[in-house]
Formats: sequence, structure tokens, C-alpha cells
Amino acid sequence: MKMVPDRTGRFKKRPYWEICELEQQCEETIIGFLRERYGFERIPVPTEALTVLIERDAAELDLAMNLSDERYEVFGYTKFERGKKPLVTIARELWEQQHRNNRLRTTLTREYGHVLLAHLALRQVRHLKRSAALLLAQYASDQRGGGLVRVAGGLRLGLPADAGELHAARGGGVFS
Repeated sequence: MKMVPDRTGRFKKRPYWEICELEQQCEETIIGFLRERYGFERIPVPTEALTVLIERDAAELDLAMNLSDERYEVFGYTKFERGKKPLVTIARELWEQQHRNNRLRTTLTREYGHVLLAHLALRQVRHLKRSAALLLAQYASDQRGGGLVRVAGGLRLGLPADAGELHAARGGGVFS
């Protein structure tokens, strides 16, 4: 991680991670979790394991009735509040419609990426107030839009960019 100039003007500098740093941290996190939970690296990673990972590191994993509107189709978002762990919200429709399991897994993985990066930013940018570090985590998380979580054995869980502008526009500190 290195600090780079922040072009938004909110901070003088913000954290920036190279893709290889993000992949290494993600790989260490998922492999450590799988070994702790199952005793081995379970491939493919069960959906249940992704939800338990979020529940472990976030304040809550919430199911919302409808996150989309006429303009945006939103499947999940992560909300940060000062002094609290992040709140992850996933569209209930993904849980209820079996044919959307791949979208559910992708959304769970993406939202966990925000939780993990916030944790990394808070740990690595200790000299900042917690609220500033969370904002920096948001910028860093946005940077990795199309990044990948890599697990030993070549498994890749995609983290595609979703339409999160709807929730970001509704009140800062929220992004997907």
C-alpha cells in the first residue's frame, strides 16, 4: 500500500493498493477462513461460507426487499457508519431465486471486498481518525472495481462493478 494524491480534494493523500497486494490479501483471508472453518481449502467456496465470512467481519448481513429502482438495478451495498462495523445489504431476490445463485455469490464476494478493504485501510492508516480512514477505504474500494479474489488452485471469484450510484447518491458513505 502506498499513499497517493487524492484528486477529489477531500484528503491530501489516500491509500492505493497494487492489484497483486489486493489479490494476496484476499487469498490469505479466504484461505485462512476456509482452513479455520472446514480444516482445508474448500473449492469451490460454498455460498454459506461467504455469508459466514461477512457475518464475522461486518456488523450485519441484511436482506432487503428491493434495492433497485427504475434507473438502477442494485443487488447489494455496504454502508459505513462512524464507530461501527460495516452493514452489508443484499437484495432478497437473489436469495429467493435459485437460478440467480451466481449473481448472489458475485454480490456477496463484492460486498465482502468493501468490508475487507475498510479493515485494511483502518489497520494501515492508523494516524487518521476512524471516519477519515473509512472514507479513504471507500476510495480504495472503488479503485478495485474489477479486481479478483484469487484462491489457491486457481479459483477466481469475480468482483464486477455494480450499479451502486443509486445508493451512493442517497447519502454518502454508501457504495457497492
